[in-house]
Amino acid sequence: QRHLAALAALAEGQWYRAGLLLEDLSAREPLDLLALQAGHQIDFFTGDFRMLRDRIARALPAWQRGMEGFHAVLGMYAFGLEESGDYGAAEKHGRAAVELQPRDSWAWHAVAHVLEMTDQPKAGIEWLRPNAAVWSHESFLAVHNWWHLALFHMALDEPGEALQLYDS
Repeated sequence: QRHLAALAALAEGQWYRAGLLLEDLSAREPLDLLALQAGHQIDFFTGDFRMLRDRIARALPAWQRGMEGFHAVLGMYAFGLEESGDYGAAEKHGRAAVELQPRDSWAWHAVAHVLEMTDQPKAGIEWLRPNAAVWSHESFLAVHNWWHLALFHMALDEPGEALQLYDS
């Protein structure tokens, strides 16, 4: 019923209300991965960087290694940490998520953001390029992660590499 209430709020264009409804649901049911992911996406689309971090941080103590979906929680948390400027913790959690599930494109994305924000384009290329077949296969974030890889090349004054990525 709470999911349906959040959907109804979204259908009415009430994004913040939907986010709050999912936040309440996550507080009661921190293992409800759908509520966490939907709420995280709403936080992303509304630009609420504190909730990107805090929604997941509040649920994280209920999760543990070995639980199905734990990698996704770590990946979301990593992105929230990055958006809040805690780059060290964001990279740590993002890499841990990828270690648990190599296809977690959100975690790849979070670490790419960290490397971009900390001006480490070579490390960004080393992070994304050799593993492209893993993070890009059937991924809803593939195009965006390719864009990050192109940005790393642009930061190194390698526009030809960036254009080659764009063209391919």
